[in-house]
Amino acid sequence: MAILTQFGKELKTEDWGNIISYFKHYLVAMQLNDDAHDWGEDLQRGHLSTVVTLLLSDLKKSGWEKPTIDLSADLPEIRKTFWFVTMPQYVKTVLSQTETSRKALHAISIIENPAPLENIITTTENIARQAEREGVDSDALLKEYADIQG
Repeated sequence: MAILTQFGKELKTEDWGNIISYFKHYLVAMQLNDDAHDWGEDLQRGHLSTVVTLLLSDLKKSGWEKPTIDLSADLPEIRKTFWFVTMPQYVKTVLSQTETSRKALHAISIIENPAPLENIITTTENIARQAEREGVDSDALLKEYADIQG
């Protein structure tokens, strides 16, 4: 915003808010994608990212009563909760954040060509949708595994 004003662009009050909203919501979505990608490593390191915190909350809601997590023994159950409970919530949140970011972008009156900024929103959405597809693939694999075991 400083660069825009330095080059003589007059920013309306609404533009300031929309620029901040565009970046804020885009960055939240981008960080959620990163957190979802790294959830296993974060959990092993004891790092409470947004997605790990959501996963732990989902575990508790599912009736998890163990006072600690033994990753070697508990990982299959944790993975199942991640893919079937946490992942859909994460994807929904990312898509909501990118939608809000896109609306803010299109409301910025001084941007003549929003396409480059919209492309990074679309990339972020596509990452979340890919994770969602992987979740569906995981569902099929887990069902197949259960059929073999059962």
